[in-house]
Order: sequence, then structure tokens, then C-alpha cells
Amino acid sequence: EAMAVLPEPRKNEMLLASMQLLEALVQSGEVQVQRMCWTCRHYRGDRSKRHHCLLLRKDLAVQELRTDCAEHERAA
Repeated sequence: EAMAVLPEPRKNEMLLASMQLLEALVQSGEVQVQRMCWTCRHYRGDRSKRHHCLLLRKDLAVQELRTDCAEHERAA
């Protein structure tokens, strides 16, 4: 409910920041591997403005980025 009042650009910024934090924690070994887009072999993008899923064959809006995807395959 608290997020509902935020403008869409702010929500997008918060999601991207959360994903950056999760990725850093995964890389440092602080947390177990998350099944998020950025750690997936199907993800192509710049992690800021452009996001693309090779599996879905489509560009993704920030709101479509996943943090727990059943189709996740760990990137090499």
C-alpha cells in the first residue's frame, strides 16, 4: 500500500536499486543465488534502461523484471 502512492518512475528506481543490492549480495556470497533476471543466462540489457529476455523473446519493462523466476538459468 505504501508503494501505491509513489509515482511509477520512483517505483522503477526502487526495483532497480533492490536488484542491484541483491546482485551484490549474491556475488559476495552473503545470500544464496536468486532467480532474478540479472543473474539469468536469458537476460540481455544494461541493467538500467534496457532489459530483454531471450527466452520470452521480448523487451521487458522494469515492472516485468523478475526476482524469482521459475525459468531462471544461472548465467555463466
